[in-house]
Amino acid sequence: MPLHGLLEKHAFGPEEIQAMVFAFESICQERRLRPVRDDGAREFIAQRVIEYCQRGIRDPGKLRDVVASAIKL
Repeated sequence: MPLHGLLEKHAFGPEEIQAMVFAFESICQERRLRPVRDDGAREFIAQRVIEYCQRGIRDPGKLRDVVASAIKL
């Protein structure tokens, strides 16, 4: 999963990781993105999820909504 690989470069607590995983998985599922086949799109989403979490958005639902709106895939 692209998110876990990218998280190795950052320091986040368990609640932040849980929020990011929820947001990432929700967005990928909503857009029917599958591992391997859609890895470029999934990596892009993972990067945005991490970016917005670093900006201070830590509520899982809000993080999902903000990232989904920002990427407009």
